[in-house]
Amino acid sequence: MMKRMSLITLLVAVCWMLVAPGISMVQAQDADIIEWDKPKTAIYNRLSAPMLMYKNELFEGGYSLKLNGTAPNEVDADFAVSQAGELGARGIAKMKESLEDASSFVALKETMIQIELGAVYMIALHNHTFAKIRVDKLTSSAIEFTYVLQKNPAAGNLELPDNHILQRNMPEGQITIKVGAKDVDYGWDVYRSDNGQDFAMINDTRLSKPSFDDETARLGHIYQYYFEVFDRNDEMIGKSDRIEVTVTAPVKPKTEIKMQINHNAASINDKVVELEVPPMILDTRTLVPFRFLGEAWGATIEWDEEDQMITYKLDGNVIELWIGKNVALVNGKEEKLDVPPMVYNNRTLIPVRFVAESLKQRVKYVKETNEVIIRKW
Repeated sequence: MMKRMSLITLLVAVCWMLVAPGISMVQAQDADIIEWDKPKTAIYNRLSAPMLMYKNELFEGGYSLKLNGTAPNEVDADFAVSQAGELGARGIAKMKESLEDASSFVALKETMIQIELGAVYMIALHNHTFAKIRVDKLTSSAIEFTYVLQKNPAAGNLELPDNHILQRNMPEGQITIKVGAKDVDYGWDVYRSDNGQDFAMINDTRLSKPSFDDETARLGHIYQYYFEVFDRNDEMIGKSDRIEVTVTAPVKPKTEIKMQINHNAASINDKVVELEVPPMILDTRTLVPFRFLGEAWGATIEWDEEDQMITYKLDGNVIELWIGKNVALVNGKEEKLDVPPMVYNNRTLIPVRFVAESLKQRVKYVKETNEVIIRKW
C-alpha cells in the first residue's frame, strides 16, 4: 500500500504519484513480510525519452502489469523506462534478494533510478500494491524483464474501487483536501470535476500550502479532485492521485464570522456587531482587528505593551505575534508572515488567514463581495 496520511475526522489525504525525486516516499507498511506470486516475463518496447522523471512523464502512460502491456495514461500505468535506462515509478527500492524471496518491510524512497541489469527492484503499483522486477535485457528501444506480483495484498482501511480512485463521503461545508509534501514543493493548484464534468482549477491564486477547503461543494454532488505541484520556477513537477467525494448532509458551523473589506459592520452567527476599525487589504493580505476575532472565538487574548506582542490561546494552540515583525510563533515554532501586524487608528490589526488557520479555523474570501468568512466546525 502507498503511504497515506491517516483520515482524521474530515481530512482527506491524497497520495502523491510520480513526483520528482525527493518529493514523496512510499512505504510497504501493511505487513512485515511481503509474499510474491510466481515469476512472469514480459517485453516493454515503448521507451520514453531520457530524463524520464524530470517532468513526470508517467502522466502520458507507461507499462501496466495488470494489462500486461502499455497503458495510455497514469491511471493504469505502473512504471516507465527511458531510452537512457532510467526506471520510473511511484516508489522504487533496489533489493538485495532474488525475485522469489519474501521481502521485509522497506521504504521506497526513490521515484527514478538507473537500471542495473540483473538487479531486483521493488516498485509501487497504480493499485497501491507492490511488485518486484528484474531487467534481463535492455536496449535503446525495449527491455525484457521478469516480475512477481504481491500475493493476496490486503486492502487495509482504504476503499479502492476498480477505477483506483479513492472514495469518501463527507458532509457539506466540511470538505478539506490535504496532501503530504516535502519542502522542495513550492506551490499547488487544485482541480475539481463536478458530477463527471471536465476538471477545472478552483483555487483563485496558487496555494502556498498543500491544503484546500472546498466551501462551494454542495449536497447531492459527486466531486473528483487532484493537485498539481509547481517548483520555484513555476514548472509543474507533479500531480496527485484523484479522490472522489460524495457530499452528504450539511452540518452547520459552531461559529461563523462575516466581515467585509472597508466596512465596519460584521456578524457573529448572524448577530450584527460594529467594528471600530474595518478590515483592510495590504499587499494582497487581509488584516482585521485582533481583539474582535479573539473575543468572537472565545480565545484568551494577551497584549504585552512593552514588547508590542499579541498572544492568542485557543483549544491548546498558542500564537504569538509582534507589531511590525514578519515572524510569529505558533505553538513555539517560528513561522514567517507575508504582512506583519500593524496599528491603524490606535487599533491593532492582524493578518486574518494566518491567525485563523493557525487556530484551526477555516477562512474563505469571497472576491465578488469582498467578504471574509471564518468558520469553526
